[in-house]
Amino acid sequence: MSIRKSQVSLEVKGLDNISLLERICNENCNESYNEFVNRFYDDVFDECQKKCKSRNIDLHIGRQIAHEVFERVKKYKSFDKTKLKNAKDERKPF
Repeated sequence: MSIRKSQVSLEVKGLDNISLLERICNENCNESYNEFVNRFYDDVFDECQKKCKSRNIDLHIGRQIAHEVFERVKKYKSFDKTKLKNAKDERKPF
């Protein structure tokens, strides 16, 4: 299981987070998914590591959970922006 950062076009790179997620859900666009991973992997991975440390769980499990988060986004494509509580800063992580 490996998620790696890759190059994407300037068009996709310039999308705000909401537009990027909508594009992932509405199109079968690997480039958009790759940009999503580039933006959020480090934050998700760090948060998973913190949770594992606080619960005395092997850090490898945190990496696995981070990978599964991104795989689920790609698989289920169920983002609904109407359920967002605070979307004022569209480049800020959710």
